[in-house]
Amino acid sequence: MTFASKTVSKLPALETFALANGLQVAVLRNDASPVVSVQLWYHAGSKDEPRDRRGTAHMFEHMMFKGSGRVRSDAHAQSVNALGGYVSAATDEDATHYANTLPADYLDYAIQLEAERMRGLQFRKPMIDGERAIVKDEVRQQDASPFAKGLLRCLAISYLKHPYAWTATGSPRELDQATPDDLKRFYDTYYQPNNALLVVVGKTTAADVKASAEKWFGALPKAADPPRPA
Repeated sequence: MTFASKTVSKLPALETFALANGLQVAVLRNDASPVVSVQLWYHAGSKDEPRDRRGTAHMFEHMMFKGSGRVRSDAHAQSVNALGGYVSAATDEDATHYANTLPADYLDYAIQLEAERMRGLQFRKPMIDGERAIVKDEVRQQDASPFAKGLLRCLAISYLKHPYAWTATGSPRELDQATPDDLKRFYDTYYQPNNALLVVVGKTTAADVKASAEKWFGALPKAADPPRPA
């Protein structure tokens, strides 16, 4: 019996580099369609929250779309949508990430938007209160799920004193207690170039990504390394 030989597909190579300020960058070229996905991953999840401010990381998943010094509230998502793209964000125990999928010609624009909100987020009380209400509603939805209740109990038993004992969704009581200063402190600690990974996948090159990353992120100073839970 003989078997016909098959050509093994060649996987694209992942290219990585870092900026002087510590921002890590990973690029995976894929020319299948004229699209890029620009993602920024922050090493800032629920495990990094103060124990009496659970839900802080989740708050930023929402707040980061609400305007910076140069971009008005909701304009980030609206502008990407207007180009035929879309945005998304998610928070878990270890990270919070933001994704922009859009035509490849707008790679530089997407990187500019992410750099702008990395250090330019505006902390306005009406915005904070509005996003707090949305996050609390998501907590209520979780609390209404028998499966979620079982998972939370399992985590609490499994991890005891470790911050993996709670999920990223948050606590309504502690969300209410979080002040603008609390949130700004978390932002200044974790939303820094040396605590982030820029990932770009799609029809582009590492050289183009590096040029845009240097242009928009390069001037942001490196911060102190953030603390990690024991």
